[in-house]
Amino acid sequence: EEPKYVNSPESALYKKGELLFGLHQARIEMRRNGWAILCEGNFDLVALHQAGFRNAVAPLGTAFTEAQARLLRRFAQRVTLMFDGDAAGAKAVRAAYPLLRGEELAARVVALPDGADPDSFLRAHGSEALQKMVDAASGIVEHLIDVTALGVGGSASERAAAIASLGPILVAAANPVEIELYIERIAQRFSIHDPKVVREQLRHGVRTGGKPAANPAAATTKVASGPERVKLPQLQSELQLQSKLLGALLDKSELFRSEYAENLKELLTAADLQAIFSAAAAQVAERGTLDAPRLLAQLGENSAIAWLRERLSIETYSDQAEAHEVLRKGIPLLAKQNIERELPQLAQQIQAARQRGDETEAIRLTRQRQELALHAHQLVKGAKR
Repeated sequence: EEPKYVNSPESALYKKGELLFGLHQARIEMRRNGWAILCEGNFDLVALHQAGFRNAVAPLGTAFTEAQARLLRRFAQRVTLMFDGDAAGAKAVRAAYPLLRGEELAARVVALPDGADPDSFLRAHGSEALQKMVDAASGIVEHLIDVTALGVGGSASERAAAIASLGPILVAAANPVEIELYIERIAQRFSIHDPKVVREQLRHGVRTGGKPAANPAAATTKVASGPERVKLPQLQSELQLQSKLLGALLDKSELFRSEYAENLKELLTAADLQAIFSAAAAQVAERGTLDAPRLLAQLGENSAIAWLRERLSIETYSDQAEAHEVLRKGIPLLAKQNIERELPQLAQQIQAARQRGDETEAIRLTRQRQELALHAHQLVKGAKR
């Protein structure tokens, strides 16, 4: 029996993992609308173009790669995934998420029926039905949450494992507001009334690569060592810098009276860290120093309490000059991080302004984006001095 596909060999000029099938035909439509459809198969791509979906592209017989995500980013800001409605398609969506997020590509997912692909769906239902599914496509994280909840068994251990498996997915979400909304969705889909329990299980999943915790509360409240050590108050690795700078203030509380503390207060994006900063700063203003037991008691409901307990128990910066230097160099870098999160949003606003023909607004936003990018560059140069 002949195989369905016969892959062409690679060469110095033809590398499948760095190219996208149909890109030449789709590039104009992708640039015009700012979004692309990503499917899996060559016949799916041909069927989509014939049906009027001329912004569709596909990998060349390989799994979706980082190089292909980078190539997509040159032509579009948003991607709609239209993978096959089977287990392999679901796995491909999960694998594509960190690659798309790494290129700051907003992603949605068309959930095709089980066993269907774009080609077979179009032949059975037509382009109008597929367009309705495209319009109703959910965000990629919401899709992964829903698929995980639907596929889980009824036992407590299976549900715990499923929630833990979502932890590495949420790591890639940069916005703390997004993470809180995702946690609420997970709690709803798994019928768990306490979001804090979900949050602890997700954190354990991050530390263990998606494996469940036998006792989530114990796993996250103890001061552990090695790989179990609690390092971050939230799920994103981006918050390492925020927690490091706040830790320098906790070690040398007199620095809460410095200009660095005022700057850090404006730059913290995690609600947990903001609450710790405010409580600690108020205590220093009132008492002149930190009272660790009192601070821990005051913040008992804070989901970063495990991190705070550990941080207060170990003095990382015994020298005030060292803590001062960490703040001096780190705050400009944190400001740069915050600016870089704004740049993709401005790029989308510029694209939207051009699509509606408002060139004046597009020029104004472009100038604002350039100024922010220049400011970010200057911040880094200043931090290196």
